[in-house]
Amino acid sequence: MEIYRHKFAPEISVKIAAFSMEHGTESLADFKAHWSNFLITNKEAIEKEATRLSVEGMTTDVADKMFTSARYWYTKKPQSKVIKDKSYVTTTRAFLAAIDTHIQTTGQVMKPSDAFTHFCEANLEALKNEITHLKVANLSADDIRTKIKKTYKNRHFVITKRVIQQ
Repeated sequence: MEIYRHKFAPEISVKIAAFSMEHGTESLADFKAHWSNFLITNKEAIEKEATRLSVEGMTTDVADKMFTSARYWYTKKPQSKVIKDKSYVTTTRAFLAAIDTHIQTTGQVMKPSDAFTHFCEANLEALKNEITHLKVANLSADDIRTKIKKTYKNRHFVITKRVIQQ
C-alpha cells in the first residue's frame, strides 16, 4: 500500500518545532535566511531523515516538506498547550441495565435519537438516580446531559450491531 502522508521522525520534528518557535514571527525573507542556516547546521540529521523517508516511498523533496512544516504548521501551533487531565466517571450498573433493557425491548426499531427520547420519558427514576450519581462526581449539567446521551447512543450502536451480526 502506498503511503501518501509521511511523518518526520520525532528527533527532527523537535528541531523543526524549536526553529519555528524562534523564527515564526519573522518575515518570509528573514525566515528563509535563517532556514538556510538551519539546513547547514542540521545537514547530517536532514540527510538521515531524507534517506529514511525515501526508503518509505517518499518521492518529493524532504527539505521543501520540512520548510513547509516549519513555516505553516509549527508556527500556527499554540506555544503552550495545557491539557487538563480528566478523570473518567463511570455510570452505575443499574443505569446501564435500564438502558440495555430499553434497547432490547423497544429501542432497536427506532432511530437512536428517538429511542433516547423515549428512554428518558419511560425511565425517569433511573435517570434521576444517575443524575444524582454524576452530580456527586462534580460534573456540570451540560457534561451530565452529554454523558448520558453518549452512553445511551453508544450502547444502542453496540447492541444493534451485535443483533445484526447474529
